[in-house]
Amino acid sequence: MASCEPEEVQSQFDEWKRKQDEELRQRTAEIKHQLDEAQRKFAESFTRNEHNEHNEQNELELTDAKSQFELGHMYHRKGNYGKAAEYYLQASQQGNVDAKRMLGDMYYWHASDFDEAAKWYNRAAQTCLEAAEQGNSEAQYKLGEVYNSAMDYDNAFKWWKKSAEQGHAKAQLWLAHLYDMGRGVEQDHNEALRLWEKSAEQGNSAAQYNLGLIYDYGIFVNEDKIKAFEFYKKSAEQGERSAQYNLGHFYRLGLGGAAKDKAEAAKWYKRAAEQGDVNALRYL
Repeated sequence: MASCEPEEVQSQFDEWKRKQDEELRQRTAEIKHQLDEAQRKFAESFTRNEHNEHNEQNELELTDAKSQFELGHMYHRKGNYGKAAEYYLQASQQGNVDAKRMLGDMYYWHASDFDEAAKWYNRAAQTCLEAAEQGNSEAQYKLGEVYNSAMDYDNAFKWWKKSAEQGHAKAQLWLAHLYDMGRGVEQDHNEALRLWEKSAEQGNSAAQYNLGLIYDYGIFVNEDKIKAFEFYKKSAEQGERSAQYNLGHFYRLGLGGAAKDKAEAAKWYKRAAEQGDVNALRYL
């Protein structure tokens, strides 16, 4: 059997790494071009149409910011960044904070253009800053999202804490993550647990799933399969894919007080699989 000398193996690895790096550079440059081109075209289109109040197509495109954001998010998930940017730009023109934040994310994570990313994060922050300072809990939550995306955890903590103190369930969820990770605040698992419980009490499915994991695996609490089952079930019934998958396990194995039930297990595996969980397919 032929064998390779260490120098030859290293050379092959270096060549493979060089090709990977080059492909990444090309892909990053391509995405940056797509995003910049989308901005250029949008600016030109907006300039042409701003003097034409009766342009029905333009009115249609710019009327519903939420729909434009959701359409952009769909293209974003599919990796069509240029098309995603087109719709994010339309939504951002109307002040949609999420669209501005996602433009920042695309420039940061996919185009490696940190200056342009900062510009969009700042625009997103400015959009909701006034309302947040006036005590609007939703604006405070959104501002925390913007700072978290920009990895400014001190300010993310500041605004999520203000929002969470007003009972905002999503702010409680994400503030708990900061306490759990020790980002922007000293690590405190007990406080993270308290906040996840607060959020779960309000029906937040992600918080319920997190609590399911915590009790399932005994993460900084005593393992409690019964509580894990209860939280997984609440979360799964709201459509949380990972909770559905884990709930399938509990019914298949008869854990947490659940009777073994192959049919019930299959039902939850199927729901998880329908949402794209490929691991669930193994049990169907």
